[in-house]
Amino acid sequence: MDIRDQLLLEHSKENSNRIKEYIGEDHDRFRILLDLFLGEEYRVSQRAAMVLSACYDEHPDLVKLYRKELINNLLENDPDVAIRRNTVRILQFMEVPSKYKAKVFDYCLERLYEEDETVAVKAFCMLVAYNICVDFPELGPELQAAIYLNMENSEKPGIHSRGKGILKKLAKL
Repeated sequence: MDIRDQLLLEHSKENSNRIKEYIGEDHDRFRILLDLFLGEEYRVSQRAAMVLSACYDEHPDLVKLYRKELINNLLENDPDVAIRRNTVRILQFMEVPSKYKAKVFDYCLERLYEEDETVAVKAFCMLVAYNICVDFPELGPELQAAIYLNMENSEKPGIHSRGKGILKKLAKL
């Protein structure tokens, strides 16, 4: 299977699952997917994002091998929303390396203060930032303020649900 060609055939969960199954735990095939995800072809990157997320759900250890590349792409390239959403979604479930924690925390706060950011990215950023606060509780008040502001300015259930949950966790730090 040519992964790029398969991505361009259609944008569907079924197609994403086909590609995910083809990749399996194969490092070479996953590397091809990751290069497409990090590439400059918008449609290909967007569709690869869905597959990357599915690969993480199935084989998290494979994706974790490339977390530094994912983080660097997020911090340095201002990727489009599909890339941001899927990268931050994955970061919710893995340890951010120490050397990146401050930058990732700042990135998440920036996304929370960005009015036009999607609900999904904001919700995922809340949890990523909280996970960093576990190691650095002194950052908790900054995250708390960002969450309160989002809850005041949004009626979206995803913001309120995630925000309330994270605020409860922050109170226990």
